[in-house]
Amino acid sequence: MMQRLTRYFMFAYFYYNIIPILQLFAEVISHQEVITFKSQSNAWYPWHNHNHHSTFVGFVFSFLIQASAEFAAISFIMSGEFLFCFLNTQLQLHFDYLTGALSALDARSPNALLHLKTLINYHNQLLR
Repeated sequence: MMQRLTRYFMFAYFYYNIIPILQLFAEVISHQEVITFKSQSNAWYPWHNHNHHSTFVGFVFSFLIQASAEFAAISFIMSGEFLFCFLNTQLQLHFDYLTGALSALDARSPNALLHLKTLINYHNQLLR
């Protein structure tokens, strides 16, 4: 799951950031008189950017700022998802151990009651 999520976010990040560059190249290749320099945030809107004061330097700064902000946001989202998966797997391992220990518990043993109490306390700690 973590591998698929990583691939999805990498594809989405690349695709989202390549769209304004492709639009800029299409405008340059088609020899338009006015180049709009659309950044990531306004590349998805169907209407044109009527800000004729946009420059290439402004486009580069806007592109880099938005790309770094998206990278930070994706990093926070992915770290939260990975932490959830890690903690879920860790809890599953603890409950698998608990299941095995309860199955292996021998009621005829003189320490069986003490061992059962220890496992019950361990189970309560897991639930907390």
